Amino acid sequence: MGTIEILLITLILLIVFGGFLLFLQLRSPKKGSVSELTGRLQTMAETQLNLQTTLSDQLQKQERELSKKLEERLADVSHKVGESLNSNVQQTQKNLTELKERLAVIDTAQKNITDLSTQMVSLQDILSNKQ
Repeated sequence: MGTIEILLITLILLIVFGGFLLFLQLRSPKKGSVSELTGRLQTMAETQLNLQTTLSDQLQKQERELSKKLEERLADVSHKVGESLNSNVQQTQKNLTELKERLAVIDTAQKNITDLSTQMVSLQDILSNKQ
C-alpha cells in the first residue's frame, strides 16, 4: 500500500475518531455550555484543516519526487536508445562497406571471366581453322 493511501486512511480514521469523540461528549451526562461545544467544534475544524494542509503538502512533495524520478528515467531511456541507434548505424555502415568490397571483388572476377571467355573463343577459332 502506498504512502498516499496510508495518509488518506489515517485522515479518514482521525475524522471518524473525532466525530466519535464529539458524539460521546454530546451524549455524556455533563451538560456543557453552547460556547464550550462551539469551541470544541472549532478546535476540531482547525485540526481537520491542519491535517488536510499537511496531507496536501505531503502529496505535492511526493508528486514532485515522482515527476523528478520519471524525468530521470526517461532521460536514461532516451540516452540508451540513442546509444543503440548509434551502434546500429555504425554496424550498418560497416556492413555496407564490406558489401561494396565484395561487390568490387565480384566485378573483378566477372571481368576476368569475360576476358577468359573471349580468349577461349579466340583459341577455339584458331584451333578450328584448318588452314
